[in-house]
Amino acid sequence: MRNILSLHPISLHIIIGTLFAKTATFMTIPFLSIYLTKVKGISPVEAGAIIGISAFVSLFYTLFT
Repeated sequence: MRNILSLHPISLHIIIGTLFAKTATFMTIPFLSIYLTKVKGISPVEAGAIIGISAFVSLFYTLFT
């Protein structure tokens, strides 16, 4: 805990912001699949492909940023 508090404040804010953003993403993805299948009428395979492709693109996008 002491090592974390010794970080620069900007670094600490980036880590906390990333934690909140990832938590929000993991909480909304299941509801996105329900929304796509029930409300928009997309098949479960297409909804899974949309969610999978978005995760795949974000994985490679983070490598370049």
